[in-house]
Formats: sequence, structure tokens, C-alpha cells
Amino acid sequence: MALATFSNWVFNFIIGMVSPDAFAGIHGYFYVIIGGFCLFSAGLAYFYYVETAGHSLEEIAIAFGDKAFVHNDEEVMAEASGDIDSIQMVKA
Repeated sequence: MALATFSNWVFNFIIGMVSPDAFAGIHGYFYVIIGGFCLFSAGLAYFYYVETAGHSLEEIAIAFGDKAFVHNDEEVMAEASGDIDSIQMVKA
């Protein structure tokens, strides 16, 4: 968390120091550059980051390769999906 806060402050400082000179140099086109970064960030979030809404913590842990459930992955996934037949088959 400290590293994330530090990097946030550092990059905000850099943007704050560069922005006046960039705006003076290219005027209103500086907003096009900022908009480009926003669109890139939106595309990155939409196409690259994994959607975790509606999933249990166990499912998310397995999806990201957490080894906490390495011996009972099938059981956790069967319970999360609510498939009674799979749960009974895995436990048997």
C-alpha cells in the first residue's frame, strides 16, 4: 500500500510539473493527449483486467492461481456453482 501511495504522489508531482510547460507548448492539444491516456486506461480496464463481480473469494483465488485450495479446487468450484451432483461426486 505504501508503494502504491508513493507512486501515486510521484506521478502526480511529475504531471503537475510537466503540465504547464506542455500546455504552453501545444496549447489546447494537451487535452487530446490527456484524453488519449484516459481512453487507453479505459481499454486496459475493459480488455485486460479480470472481472471479479459475482464470484466468491475462493473462485477469485483459484482464478489467480492461489495455492490455498490446491487440494480441493474441484470441490470449491462445485460449491460455488451450486451444482449438487458435482458436489456429491467430488466428495465421494
